[in-house]
Amino acid sequence: MGALGEVFAVHAYRGMESYRLFKKLASGAPLTAGEFFGTQRSVSMEFLPSATLPRPDRELARVLGHPLKRGTIAPQFRAGRPGYQPWYLTEAEGKLLAQCVEGVLAFYEGLELKTEPGYWNVEDVYPEVFWTKNRYFRVENTLVRLHRRGG
Repeated sequence: MGALGEVFAVHAYRGMESYRLFKKLASGAPLTAGEFFGTQRSVSMEFLPSATLPRPDRELARVLGHPLKRGTIAPQFRAGRPGYQPWYLTEAEGKLLAQCVEGVLAFYEGLELKTEPGYWNVEDVYPEVFWTKNRYFRVENTLVRLHRRGG
């Protein structure tokens, strides 16, 4: 993530209002901090130097068996809720984030198999991962239609 590739993270926007926010961010349109925090619904996993993680995040990493040796990076999990700064995940949000990460991994696995997938060639068309039986998947382009607010 980030225009300069300075952030290594998975960030999933939830719902149509969050998709509108994503589109606004991507377009470079002006956006206030209040507008961002007032409308964002998301889950994320960002990898940070383990020494910079707050104590609860380090404890979670330890419980999950992640090494916290000097110089390593570790995941920080957060949820964005309208009106609040990003905060720790609920169990349901954690499960949603796990599904999102699985989808991202499947997408990149599929991307390795295609030489010219043609994703992102058309505005508002994005790759979508469809899971089948036995944990197989396929990736297809899907048009995301922006519905008018309230309708």
